[in-house]
Amino acid sequence: MSPRPEPTRVPEDVLLYGALCEALLDYTLSLVLGVDDFGRHLIEAHFVSRAPRDRKLEALKLVMREYCPDVADASPYDALVAELRTLFDYRDTIAHSQPDHGDRYTRFRRRHGVNERVTVTEEELVAELDRGMKCHSALAYIPNHVKRPASST
Repeated sequence: MSPRPEPTRVPEDVLLYGALCEALLDYTLSLVLGVDDFGRHLIEAHFVSRAPRDRKLEALKLVMREYCPDVADASPYDALVAELRTLFDYRDTIAHSQPDHGDRYTRFRRRHGVNERVTVTEEELVAELDRGMKCHSALAYIPNHVKRPASST
């Protein structure tokens, strides 16, 4: 059996999109919820960035329904929260696993006191990288759709 050719993509590439999307999620929530730069910074630094990921995703869903209902039910936004969950789960699997003797496609993840085998296929990797690019693009565009309700003051 010949050695596996050196891949052009490696599982760790997914870490980039997971990190970018989580940072953009935090920024987007603070941008929508803050009233000025100081408030947005305060919200992101002290509240949003410290919130559990599931709560941030639920907040994103609410923000899209309230502030940009015209796109909330349109593709790709209608599936964005589910896609981000999948991306973040995959990112966590890769981030918390290690290559088996240098083979980045066969990995081990320590969970519940035992080593779990994680096998990464090229097809899976391409799909997750594509998911990361799409999620990042969708998140980056949300602030353009935000329509703030009229002030009640």
